[in-house]
Parts: sequence; structure tokens; C-alpha cells
Amino acid sequence: MNSMHAMCRALGLEEALKKERLASGDAADGADDDCAYQDVTQPLEVIARRLFNYKAMVESDANAELRRRRILEATFIVEFGLAFGLPDRSDRTADEMLVEFLERVREWGGNNTESAKLLLETLPPGPAHQSLRKVLTDWLEENKTWVVRGGAVLGVIGVIAASIAVAHATSDRRSPANGHGQHLSGHGRRNGGA
Repeated sequence: MNSMHAMCRALGLEEALKKERLASGDAADGADDDCAYQDVTQPLEVIARRLFNYKAMVESDANAELRRRRILEATFIVEFGLAFGLPDRSDRTADEMLVEFLERVREWGGNNTESAKLLLETLPPGPAHQSLRKVLTDWLEENKTWVVRGGAVLGVIGVIAASIAVAHATSDRRSPANGHGQHLSGHGRRNGGA
């Protein structure tokens, strides 16, 4: 979901949606609160709108910070296990959803061939995302004729991904040191880095 959201942002769909909502007055009355982004058979603009609605709903929840920390802790545990031999398991449903999403991006972008590479760049590094990375790489290989041109958009997504990572790291440092998320990240820095 995060990669799909980042991809839609990089393609300018979030900004276009904000402008559209301001122009129509929907921003204030919440007229469009459809969050079913998983239906990737819809046009890309519909998927993007639903993704942004879902993200806004999740972020407005009182437990959003707790949920975010739990996700980070779970990711740490999975990455740790994978680094020490835990077999990687692919999620067929997620893989199929991603391929279908790429088709919608391709349809929306016409010959904007870097879009699929953008999505690949939005995946965080690490062993937990290897199966998704493989699905994307395979899709890119199968669609070489579509993925031949461009380059500027890939640079933009790299800058966006780096900005997100920096903002995330900065927000982690600012939050109070409570819970395992802070302890684990601090522990990793002491033993594994500087």
C-alpha cells in the first residue's frame, strides 16, 4: 500500500486530487470517503483517490502512532529472521494486486515507461520486500517495450523516497523514548552502526 501511495504521489495524482477537491468544495464536507484502494481494476485516478482517503483515515485515528510503531517492530522482527535464514514467503494476492496496479499505471501513463521503475524504487530496502521486488522485476522484464524510455521521473522518485526516509528518521528522533520501537532502533545504532 505504501509503495502504491508513493507511486501515485510521484506521478502527481495526490496534488491533482487536492486541487480538484478544493475547486469542487469536497475537501470540507468529506463527500468522497471511499477507501477501497484494493480494487485495482479501477482507473488509476480512482485507485489514487481511494489510497489517499485510506491514508487520511488511518492517520486521523487516535491509535495511528501506536500502529506505526507496531508495524516498524514487526518489520524489524521479519527482517531479522530473514537475515538469519527464515524462508521468504510470497503473498500471491499482494503480488497479483501489484501487477494489476502496474497495468493501471501503464494505461494511465501511456508511454511513460519509468513508472514501473518508480514503483520498484519506492520499495524499502531489505529482505522483507524481496518477493515484491521480484514480482516487479519480472513484470518489468515482461514489459520491456513499455519500460524503455525516460529517466527524469525515476530521479524524482529517488528524491521523494530519500525525503520520506529522512522525515521518518527525524520523526523517530523527536518522539519520546517509550516503547520497544525506540529501544530497538537505539539498540541497533549502538551495536550496528556508528
